[in-house]
Amino acid sequence: MKFGPNVEVMGAPVDPITQRIVPIPGVSEQVEIWVSFVLEGYGVDALGFCKEACQNTRVLVETMVSIFQL
Repeated sequence: MKFGPNVEVMGAPVDPITQRIVPIPGVSEQVEIWVSFVLEGYGVDALGFCKEACQNTRVLVETMVSIFQL
């Protein structure tokens, strides 16, 4: 589905060729590009893996501090 001519989003016209709004005062757009990295051979998201590893390490250290009264 594509926008045709005379379409507006929040008062800003949509360019039917680019399918993006033509900015007007108070209305603009921001394009964000999201990427992810997958650990090859494991199919695991690298950011999720790192976050989980940090959390598990924190739990391990806190447990050892408690057990050994460090």
